[in-house]
Amino acid sequence: FQEKLEESREATEEPPEAGCDSEAEYEELEPRLKYHRVGQGNTDLPRILDKDFITSLAVHSKFICVGTNWGNIYILDHMGNNIQGRSLSGHSTTVNQISVDEKGEYLASCSMDERVIIHNLFNKKTYSTLKLDKPVYAVAISPNFAATQSYVTGDDRLILVEPGFIKKQHRVLAEARPNCGAIRCIVWANSLVVWGTEEGVRAYCLVERRSLTSLPRPATETDRTAAFIQV
Repeated sequence: FQEKLEESREATEEPPEAGCDSEAEYEELEPRLKYHRVGQGNTDLPRILDKDFITSLAVHSKFICVGTNWGNIYILDHMGNNIQGRSLSGHSTTVNQISVDEKGEYLASCSMDERVIIHNLFNKKTYSTLKLDKPVYAVAISPNFAATQSYVTGDDRLILVEPGFIKKQHRVLAEARPNCGAIRCIVWANSLVVWGTEEGVRAYCLVERRSLTSLPRPATETDRTAAFIQV
């Protein structure tokens, strides 16, 4: 009888789950990327953040560009030190987006002060300034700006600014749809310009001069609730 009881007990017991052994503790997964916190130690970034806060950021292989609420732009190394020892001036209020060309020679910035400024990072001077009639929320500089002299701005329109015979030409590539908010972010890569609004993400081909695709924003619980209430 005792042998039968032991056999029955062994048959009903579940095998131990993998990883439940007392010796097998939870192991921390190794990070996929190496990283470090910018601004640790005696660097300039903490001192910048003591009196201001970051509203925009652009990362280049050579440096990091930081735009602030007070309209300043700082060029930092990857540790958080101010490379130029000062800030780039020109904006009077919040810097909304920063864009750098591929070679790291030119920087474009836009602001709530309705201006787009192109800086030459080699001679530390303002290359050009564009004054618009409304706050500019997004900007993307041409990857090859030294040759093309072009950039794209965004408010409720996506505007390509490029050289003309006498003065700069402004070409409207697209307009934000009603109730979708302003264009908040622009990325320019090769001949493709991609921008985002509250509605989602859209793409435009500069070679073919037409919109290519539109990716709607994933629905949130708030969106689904609002749609249900409307129904």
